[in-house]
Amino acid sequence: MIRSAVLGDVPFLVDLEQSSFAADRLTYRQFRYMLMRAKALTLVAELDGEIVGYVLVIFPRGGRVARIYSIAVSHKARSRGVGSALVDAAERRSLDIGRSLMKLEIRIDNHPSQKLFHRAGYKEIRIVADYYEDRAPAIRYEKSLVRYEPANVEHESRI
Repeated sequence: MIRSAVLGDVPFLVDLEQSSFAADRLTYRQFRYMLMRAKALTLVAELDGEIVGYVLVIFPRGGRVARIYSIAVSHKARSRGVGSALVDAAERRSLDIGRSLMKLEIRIDNHPSQKLFHRAGYKEIRIVADYYEDRAPAIRYEKSLVRYEPANVEHESRI
């Protein structure tokens, strides 16, 4: 199940962050800010009542862009479609509020995330040098969020 995060989820999000990343981790205070004051969306994935993943999307002012700021899936929930479901939900919610382009950056050595976003239709835009705290480069990705509605086709009736 995927749902919007609430303040009570913050300790679980921090734990997930700590177990997923060696550096550039979001803190309790940052998660709380994102939930309370930022122009952002945090979605969590639950399996058997436990938070096993999250995606944090920020919405820069006055534009059509949404940006996946962070995404993490617990080790035990990987390869179960959780990451794909979170990305899909983030895209749908972003599109619903009028954002038509999703962007994100991924560490150049994070091959599982690169694979996830390639499968989801994201395109590599460029390499960003010294992007992370440890000066590691990132790959910038983007995807157009276009909602395709089926054409309204009327069929001739035969009498």
